[in-house]
Amino acid sequence: MGKFMNLSRLLLVVLFSCLVFSGQTFGEQLFVDNFEQDDIGAEPSKWRAAEGVHVAKVIEDPTDSENKVFETTNRLNGGDAGRHYVIGDESWTDYLVEWDWMIFQDGYRGIAFRYQSRDDYYLVDRRLGGTNIQLYSRKSAAWGLIKDGVYPNEVGVWYRCRIEVMKDSLIFKIKDREDGTPFSEIEPLLEGLDPEFDSGGVATAGIAYVDNVVVGETEDDLALAVQPNSSLSSLWGKIKSYTQ
Repeated sequence: MGKFMNLSRLLLVVLFSCLVFSGQTFGEQLFVDNFEQDDIGAEPSKWRAAEGVHVAKVIEDPTDSENKVFETTNRLNGGDAGRHYVIGDESWTDYLVEWDWMIFQDGYRGIAFRYQSRDDYYLVDRRLGGTNIQLYSRKSAAWGLIKDGVYPNEVGVWYRCRIEVMKDSLIFKIKDREDGTPFSEIEPLLEGLDPEFDSGGVATAGIAYVDNVVVGETEDDLALAVQPNSSLSSLWGKIKSYTQ
């Protein structure tokens, strides 16, 4: 009887959690992807390829063989050979986007936001040498530096990043992925104002590894992404153990 009561309690917790997650997610969480649904070697199914010919793919995480990540392509590799991969569109206006980011080779590596075309977007770009990170606008294919920041970073290390774009305000934050400090308590590395683009999606822009991407309209929306090691997944594991 005791085991049955415990199982019943677990089921109730899981059902309540599902209702909370599904009820809150339906509306303001714009996107979530951890790439676990995709096959190794395949293109990421939730992203669309923009210009160019190079094909990005999902690969095994070099730090965890049980995890899958997105290996992006180099937008600067020979004219039209480079390729952005995009989520969202011009219906996305104000939003926050978080992602895990690993640089596996020294060079220029970026994430574009309010992306409208290959020639029109904002860009956070990690510069050669692993020290400077810069915020740019790209307007009609012309680059304009908005802000420059110093954040020493290493090849082969996972970082967690956030972009906050609200009206004309553009903010970028970064921390070590193992750092449990909430982004709300971390000072922006880059912060600027620019009125050029008021909407657009998010796009990869340079070779790097990307994982655990979530986009939401508010801070709370970002917390709704259920990752593979989340408490909800753990609950399902406990239920399985009870039934064996």
